Amino acid sequence: MSDWLCRHGNLLLAAAEWREFAFARDAVEFSDSVLSKQMAMLRAAELVEVRKG
Repeated sequence: MSDWLCRHGNLLLAAAEWREFAFARDAVEFSDSVLSKQMAMLRAAELVEVRKG
């Protein structure tokens, strides 16, 4: 996982009950594919819940 996301992504994600993917992507300035991979790792570690649809 990127060092930046480890340091700053937790604050971004913890600040609200949920975030839309586009908001998180724009806030961390990652491409869709990079953020998707990072979110998959966080989900596997049970640090975030991912909702689709």
